[in-house]
Amino acid sequence: MSTRRPRKPGKRKTATRSRKASTRRTKHRPVTSPVRRKRSFRRSLSRLLWTGIAGALSGAMLACLVLWRDATRSVDAYFASPPVLEPSTIHSDVFSVERGAAVSQSRLIADLLAAGFERTTNDSDPQNAPSRALAVRGNTVTIWTPIAEEAERWDVGRMEIEWGDGRVVRTRPSDGVVLPPVPLATLGDLARQRDTVTLDTLGPWLEPALVAMEDTRFRDHSGIDPLGIARAVVVNVFTNQRQQGGSTITQQLAKNLFAGSSRSIQRKIREAFFAAALEAHLSKDELLSLYLSEVYLGQMGGLPLHGVHQASMAWFGTSPEQLTLAQAASVIGTIPAPNLYSPARHPERAKARRNLVISRLESLGLIGRDTAANARQSPLTLSGIAPSRIRGAPYAVDYLIEQAEESLGQGGLTTERHTVQSTIVPTLQHAAEVAVQNGLSAMEKQYPATAGAQAALVALRASDGAIVAMVGGRSYTATSFNRAAHAHRHAGSTVKPFLALTALDRGLITPASLLEDEAITRTLDGQIWAPQNADGTFEGTITVRRAIERSRNIPMVHLSERVGLRAFQTSLRSAGFDEATALPSSALGAFDTTPLELASAYTLFAEGVRTTPFLIRSIDDRSHENKTGGRQAGKPLASVDAVAQTSDMLRGVVDRGTGSGLQDASSRLDIVGKTGTTDGFRDAWFAGATPELSIVVWVGMDKGNLGLSGSRAALPIWREFVTALPPSSERLPHSERLISIEICEEDGLLSCDQCASPYSEWFIPGTEPTRSCKPTDGLMDTLEKWFKKPPEAETTRDDASPRKNRRQQRGGSKGKPKVRPPP
Repeated sequence: MSTRRPRKPGKRKTATRSRKASTRRTKHRPVTSPVRRKRSFRRSLSRLLWTGIAGALSGAMLACLVLWRDATRSVDAYFASPPVLEPSTIHSDVFSVERGAAVSQSRLIADLLAAGFERTTNDSDPQNAPSRALAVRGNTVTIWTPIAEEAERWDVGRMEIEWGDGRVVRTRPSDGVVLPPVPLATLGDLARQRDTVTLDTLGPWLEPALVAMEDTRFRDHSGIDPLGIARAVVVNVFTNQRQQGGSTITQQLAKNLFAGSSRSIQRKIREAFFAAALEAHLSKDELLSLYLSEVYLGQMGGLPLHGVHQASMAWFGTSPEQLTLAQAASVIGTIPAPNLYSPARHPERAKARRNLVISRLESLGLIGRDTAANARQSPLTLSGIAPSRIRGAPYAVDYLIEQAEESLGQGGLTTERHTVQSTIVPTLQHAAEVAVQNGLSAMEKQYPATAGAQAALVALRASDGAIVAMVGGRSYTATSFNRAAHAHRHAGSTVKPFLALTALDRGLITPASLLEDEAITRTLDGQIWAPQNADGTFEGTITVRRAIERSRNIPMVHLSERVGLRAFQTSLRSAGFDEATALPSSALGAFDTTPLELASAYTLFAEGVRTTPFLIRSIDDRSHENKTGGRQAGKPLASVDAVAQTSDMLRGVVDRGTGSGLQDASSRLDIVGKTGTTDGFRDAWFAGATPELSIVVWVGMDKGNLGLSGSRAALPIWREFVTALPPSSERLPHSERLISIEICEEDGLLSCDQCASPYSEWFIPGTEPTRSCKPTDGLMDTLEKWFKKPPEAETTRDDASPRKNRRQQRGGSKGKPKVRPPP
């Protein structure tokens, strides 16, 4: 029996059919040739390529539409709401130039140019001159100011100022020339500050020079010039020179306004669309005007120059309308590389570039050969004015901003437009800056150990407290810390006159009263205080006047105790010394003050009252609303008699005391003042006054001791500043009630025939001494001193003592004046 498994029905048959079907398919498949395969690949590649091109074109068209839409929207938005910022400006006060003043001619011209004056060569016929014009001929400057409503405080019409030997020798009018304010600072986003010009306000040379150098086909293209691009490529590649760029004027304008200065293909593409949008929005003349208002022309004084108006004023001191051919060529020649061709930085390169512009104009037939030759021979003369964020008085401007923000709020001057008029007088400010610089240089040369010292000077108008000059350090660029307003230092001996004033006003002394000058010690909070005189010596007894003139310390300590320490502290704080103490050391100025506080206190000796300092005369906003500014009423601190007596003692400081270095200046002005030196010669002061000004100078180290006295360090700076003032016959306030009596300096008694040192002293009637001095050579005088003590009432240790006053009230001796009883 067989064991083979039976086959499944249909299995072999199915396999056979499958092979037959495969054979049939193989047998009838068409055979493709290599040629037909190649044609199919090309067709596919072509389809792919055309599809890519179509996609790229569609994408490019879409991108162009997007770029065009963005460009037109940006241009429309720019002109609908131009980003023009009207910054806040700070101006000086109206100021005068008088005969005899040491005013710098170049600095005054620079100030006037900054104030909007323009140079003119016609000094005889103002008909063709600008509204504010100046002409310079040698040592004479002729000035024209307009007759306008705002010119209420300065002179109008024609004026003249003549210099000789560094001083003003003649003015017209004869009593001085009063000039309008000059700008001190501009606040805000100066990167967007522009001075708009139009073609009809420009001179005849700027437009043709610009088109000739930057875009000769400007009026023939629509923003992009293919021929100009090709020409620039040829010039740059084959001649290896860059005489002309490929960008049109419109493209350059688009780059300045919208595209930015990055070097990329994307930026150049965007620039082209913005150029086309500008061409569609503005006429050719409007494009040129906008370009000439916006073009960047380098930097000067640390700030950018945008537009031909800023550049022409900065370089040549005149508006674009007044530019000569040579000056206009210099401005236009600077455009391709402003800092490289700047007349202020590289005059030789600027001159060569200027001549290239002139030659280009000649080659195009726009100027004749003779005109071109004369222009090329013109010297490149600059105005000397340097624009900056702060033109002058930088420390004062900073202090003014601090003061203004107290009423306007933080950032009030920089976020909103305001016009601020300060009290700074440009001529006095410049004199103060020069005095500080020269004084520090001379001091360091004579005393090398003082290298690096700082100084501060502040001057107030005594009549109202206006700050007319402020210098807070030797270099604002090195440190902007304002030592005039914010440096708190011990006042030193500058406070001694206020101690004498208090005692005089209370009737406790006269200028001839005697004070002890001997070694003393005091116990303060368990510690021994033993003050010394600056020279380490003692004089026994001296008059109050002599103690002030020679700045003796010990007599002042005695006098403060006689006045009362609390009473003296009250008096000092009334004078503005807010940090004065009730310690005996306050008589020597051992408390902090600032130069500004001290100058405010010293207005008392110039005006008879203490005035509060202020720096802002007015702040006007867009609506011309005056928000702050103005003076405050002066505050009397003592009687007129006491002030006059103290002032005369301070005049003695200048005539024969520690301030005798001012004798030359005192021959031109009535001057009073006081030196000051603190412990260890750390700080040096000189504080004083003229009939018009209260002036304080401080010299010291920011850290450490200066090592010099006030007479050596501060007084020379003070002297140089007042020497720059015009001479005056005015006198400091004096009391008509005072009487002058000749007394002896040694003992304060009435002078006799044998007196070795007589001088005239001022007394309130009834307080003058009643005894005469006697010669001290004889034997009888010596025996009288040994064995006979003078009656208490006859001594002049305190001529206004209660005991003597009681005696005088009882009748006194016949023929002797009575002493007024104390209040």
